[in-house]
Amino acid sequence: MRIRHLAFAVAGVALATTGCNQSVTLYQPTLPPEAIVTEVLTGTVAAAVNGVFQNTIKTYTVVGQGGGPVTITLTSAVQARPDGTQQPNMPMGVGAGTVTAGGVCIVAATAYVATIPGAGPHLSGSLAQGTYCIQVSDVSGQVGPVAFSITVTHP
Repeated sequence: MRIRHLAFAVAGVALATTGCNQSVTLYQPTLPPEAIVTEVLTGTVAAAVNGVFQNTIKTYTVVGQGGGPVTITLTSAVQARPDGTQQPNMPMGVGAGTVTAGGVCIVAATAYVATIPGAGPHLSGSLAQGTYCIQVSDVSGQVGPVAFSITVTHP
């Protein structure tokens, strides 16, 4: 009995709307463009310990409705050698990844580069809103700690 009443109701709606030649325009609000923020992240990668290369993790947060463009640039990497001298422009590994609930940085193979410091972006892409990480790592068997600076632009 219920099915018959439902069928009549659907048929009634279909008949009532048949022949209506009206168009409906849906309002889509325009969102303001997300402001791009420039963050400078600094840290130190320790020298190898018993032959094991070391790394350091830094995090940043993409905000806004839909995320947006992100660039990552290694701007400085200076090694403090055991003899007290400094060696600028050390090659370092730079990887971009996601942070797990346990605080581990997972870097995708396609989001990793071994590079020297420079002015242009080393990694770029578009990311959704969320917290992300950057892994800076020893790739050359450094003999002393390397102080680095990374510039990240993001919404």
